[in-house]
Amino acid sequence: MWLYGGASLTTSFINLGLVDNYLLAVYPIILGAGKPLFSDIQDRTQLSLTKIETSKSGVILLDYDRK
Repeated sequence: MWLYGGASLTTSFINLGLVDNYLLAVYPIILGAGKPLFSDIQDRTQLSLTKIETSKSGVILLDYDRK
């Protein structure tokens, strides 16, 4: 299932142990301020990097599975 939603929805799913895979996109921009990607997470989650993709624009896609 692909989950789109606000930070509180994502946090709820992570805290319930319902997320097995994390696909993160890193953009080559430094903002200097903003919201944290993950907040209010109850437990530490160990991840294993399974795949890296890069684009011509410099965006990097990182694919992680939960251990």
